[in-house]
Order: sequence, then structure tokens, then C-alpha cells
Amino acid sequence: MTAGELLNHLNLKTASIGLPQLVNAVSMVYLNAAYKAFVTGIGGVYDEITINLVATEVNVILPSYVLKVKAARDADGDFVKVYNRGDTEKLETLPANGTLRYLLIGVKPGLIRVVDTPVANTTITLDVDRAPIASLVAADEASDVALRWQIDMLDYAVAHNAMLSPDPKIRAQAGAFEARFNLNVTTARRERIREKSKPTRVVAYGGL
Repeated sequence: MTAGELLNHLNLKTASIGLPQLVNAVSMVYLNAAYKAFVTGIGGVYDEITINLVATEVNVILPSYVLKVKAARDADGDFVKVYNRGDTEKLETLPANGTLRYLLIGVKPGLIRVVDTPVANTTITLDVDRAPIASLVAADEASDVALRWQIDMLDYAVAHNAMLSPDPKIRAQAGAFEARFNLNVTTARRERIREKSKPTRVVAYGGL
């Protein structure tokens, strides 16, 4: 569903509880907030991103939309170990040049520490769970959220709009919308976990 189509659904939801229709620019702000909140709430969506490593640079910027780094591969496709902040006390983190051995996540906010730093410019591919990369515009598909959840995620926008209403009767309805949003996020997150935990099925084909 496109953001423009979701905007129409959002206007219908807000009108159903007596909220005045907002101008499209403001409604898009609410829509994007709901989109990001839903994707982040389910733990993000899987993606692969490529990051440039500059020779002798100790730290590299981790994009703000990355929620979790799950694995890393160097330019040759070989896996590189990834450690989180809690592991850093056990590791040698002093800058050194040489062969890339591992990445440290969270030593500094928004940065990845590279150990050892490459002697020549190269790239690294990260397997990540991420939030939406950019805000939606009307023509964009809300592809980071499964179609079945796209209208339900709008409850977040309705709730936060209703909270600002001067009408106490409308404000009183915000909690129900927020609770329903949180329930749907929890359900979608559990479905995502179950889907990831399913074993890969191997089909054997017999010969003649």
C-alpha cells in the first residue's frame, strides 16, 4: 500500500473519533512516526548494507537506522566476527594496521571500531536489522511493514494525535488506540520470531 493510500485510511480513522482532518504535510509526519514505531517495535527488518572502510581509520559511522548488526563479511565474502560493547573488555581494542579481524559495536555511540584497520581502502557488508531508512512520501510503498499490518499501524498516529486534542472525550480514546497498536506490534514481533526460527526445509528429488 502506498503512503498516499495509508494517508486516506488515517484520515478516516481520525475522523471516526471526531478529530479534525489535518493538512497532508502534518498527517505524513504522524504516518511516518507510526511507520518507524511499528518497524522498530517488531525488531526491525532484515537487510544488507555495504560500508566503506578507509585505510587506517579506526572508527566508521554506523547508520542511525541500524538497530542490530547480526553478521559481517569482508570484500572477499569471508565472515568477520562482530562483538558488542559487553565483549570489549576481553578484546584488544588498541588501533593497529593489518588484516581486519573483527568489529566492535557500541564502543562509541553510532560508531563501529575496526580491529585491525585495513592498510588499503575496502568495503564490508553487514547483515542488519534496521528501522526504515528514510521517511515515506505519498508515492512510496510502505514495504517495511507486511500488508496485513499496515492499516493497524495507523493506530499509533491516531493515538498521538488524539492525545493533543483539547476535547477530553477524544483524549480519552487515545489509550485504546495505543494499547491496540502495542498489541499488534507484540503479535507481529512474535510472528517474526517464529518465522525466523522455522527450520529450512530440504526437498529431495529421487532419480529414475
